[in-house]
Amino acid sequence: MYNRFFQAAGFYSAELPGGMKTIKKDLDMKRIVIAFTTLLLLVSCAPKPETTAPENPAVAVPENPASAAVDRDAEWWVERHREILDRRETNPGLILVGDSIFHSLDNEDRQEVWTKYLDQYQTVNMGISGDRTENVIWRLQNGLLENINPRLAVILIGTNNTDGNHFLSISTPDELSEASGKFARS
Repeated sequence: MYNRFFQAAGFYSAELPGGMKTIKKDLDMKRIVIAFTTLLLLVSCAPKPETTAPENPAVAVPENPASAAVDRDAEWWVERHREILDRRETNPGLILVGDSIFHSLDNEDRQEVWTKYLDQYQTVNMGISGDRTENVIWRLQNGLLENINPRLAVILIGTNNTDGNHFLSISTPDELSEASGKFARS
């Protein structure tokens, strides 16, 4: 019974070395074209997000939240931002701008990374845990790069914009791309 079902669906039985049997699918071009066309149709018919005007016209909603400048309402975050601004006094050769991935480099168990790789470049760690692109853009607009001229900046940001488990909104790849353009212009 199963053999007839699989044969009708385009599958066929093949014998493997040692007498074992397997079931394979004969993919012909016609089936590939039909599958691809169906997938394309489904993707193109997906609902597009609509942008609506805010209920209160005095409050402007940015078209792309990932490229807006937004600070975080947390005392520890403001304190970390101030600490980073104080570290800039050293006129670093390398800056690390980003989220918890860089912020965690300040943990005691990462001292060897600093000693072996980062100290030689007068590196300043500008990472803040939980930052999204909009938070880094705010920091860029609020003194992060003032009066310094690093030879190299490494930016690692956007991971938290795609995290639907810890944040209410998720950014699209296009929104993140636009936000990246703001970093390049800073």
